[in-house]
Amino acid sequence: MTWFNGLKQIALLAWIPLISLWFGFDEMAKIVFIGLAAAIPVILNLVEGIHATSRKLVEVGEVFRFNRVQFILYVYLPAAMPSLLTGLHLALIYAWLATIGAEYFMAAGPGIGGLIIAGRERFDMDLVMLGILVVGSVGFLVDRGASWLERRLIPWRAASARA
Repeated sequence: MTWFNGLKQIALLAWIPLISLWFGFDEMAKIVFIGLAAAIPVILNLVEGIHATSRKLVEVGEVFRFNRVQFILYVYLPAAMPSLLTGLHLALIYAWLATIGAEYFMAAGPGIGGLIIAGRERFDMDLVMLGILVVGSVGFLVDRGASWLERRLIPWRAASARA
C-alpha cells in the first residue's frame, strides 16, 4: 500500500488536467473525478480497519478453521466496520465537495457550481452567496445523515464516545 499512500498525497484538483485529457470535459470526467475523491478515504480507512483487527479475533477464526471468505465476512469486515463507516462518511463529504469542484473547474453548466460562476461573472453577489449557502446546507445535511447512519449501524461506538 506504499504506492497508494504516495498517490493520495497528490492534491485532488491536480488530477483535473489528466482526467480531462482522458475523459474530456463531459459528465464522464466529472463522475471519474468524484469517484476518485470518494474512493481514497474509503480505501484508506478500510485498510486501516483491517490492519487494526485484534489478533485475538484472528485466533478465534483460526480455531474455528475459517476459510478465506469466512475470515473476511466474520472477522475482518466486522472489525473494520467502524473504520469503513468513517471512510464512507468522509467519502460522502469529499464526493459532495468534488461535485462542486467538478462543476466549477470542468465545463461549467447547470448546477450549483455553474450558479456561482454565473454570479461571479455578472458581479451578482446574491447568486454567489445563494450558491455558497446551498453548498454549505447540503454539505451539512450530508454530514448529519452520515453521522446518523453510523450511529444506527455501530451503536456501541456512539455509546463509548459518550462515556
